Amino acid sequence: MRDYTKRTKTRQFKIDSMTEEGIITGHLSIFNIRDRGMEAVRPGAFRKSLNEHSSFPFLWQHDTSKVIGQFRGEETSKGLHAVIELNLMEGRNGELLVRQAGEAYANYKKGDIDSFSFGYYVVKSNPTKAGLDLLELELLEGSAATIPMHPQAVVESVKSSREKQIKDMVRVYRSLTGGMSRKSTHADEPDIIEALYYAGKKLGMIK
Repeated sequence: MRDYTKRTKTRQFKIDSMTEEGIITGHLSIFNIRDRGMEAVRPGAFRKSLNEHSSFPFLWQHDTSKVIGQFRGEETSKGLHAVIELNLMEGRNGELLVRQAGEAYANYKKGDIDSFSFGYYVVKSNPTKAGLDLLELELLEGSAATIPMHPQAVVESVKSSREKQIKDMVRVYRSLTGGMSRKSTHADEPDIIEALYYAGKKLGMIK
C-alpha cells in the first residue's frame, strides 16, 4: 500500500569527486544496509522514479524554499549514485545567487558537514523480522543535511580536519585514562568510549 507521507533518509556521503564549479558525485543511498530505523533500501527501488524524471531538486535541509541545485541519479550495483550540481553561478555584483549553495559547498569542502539526504514516498515495502525492506520509492528531492542514518560511510575525497580532531580526542582520552579498551568502567559514557575506540582502531591508533 502506498504511503503518501513524505519521509527522508540521511547518510554520511562518500564523495567520489568534487569540483570548484560545485559538481559533487557519490552515492545518496546504499542498497541492502539497514539504517538506524531498521530499514533497508533494496535494488530497483528507485528505478521507476529515475525513468520518469531526468533530474530532481537539491535543497538545503529539505526546505523547499531553498533550492540550492539539482541532481541526476542512476542505480548502480551499490545504490543510488548521484551527480549533484550546486548553484554557484555568480551574478553581476559578484555575489552568489544562492547563498545556501555557497555555504553548503564551503562546509562540505571543509568537512564541517558530511551528510546528504533524500526525500521520498514509500510505494512498496515488505516487513520482515529484521526490519522493513523498501522495494519501491518515489524519489522527490535530495538535500544537504547533518544527521546520518548510515553511520559507517565516510567522506574520503574532500580533505578536512576531522581525522586530526579524532586523533586528538583519542590521545586526550588515553592520557586521562592510561589507555583505551572497548570495555570501559565508565558506565556513564559508553557511547563516547565506543565511538573513540572504533575511531582509534580505524586510524590505526589502537591495536
